Amino acid sequence: MMMEGIPVSNEINKLVAACTYARTVFILPPWKEIYKTDGERKQTWAEAVRTYEALKEAYARYGYEVTDVPKDTVENRADFILKQIGEL
Repeated sequence: MMMEGIPVSNEINKLVAACTYARTVFILPPWKEIYKTDGERKQTWAEAVRTYEALKEAYARYGYEVTDVPKDTVENRADFILKQIGEL
């Protein structure tokens, strides 16, 4: 809603506050070198960057700690997350 300029109602804010998850959120930043569109991913690069920024801002706005996952191999990204949550 924020990304589209639609006001977030008090009702939505209350629902978000009532349905919390783990406080740490892992987010994968857009990665231009591997970005491509297909039948499922229709966003342009600029839209993908705006979506990432809007998600990061929204999570922070609602009290989540946003952690960027480094650009790396899938295995290293998974290891990064597991280390952050104490599972590795």
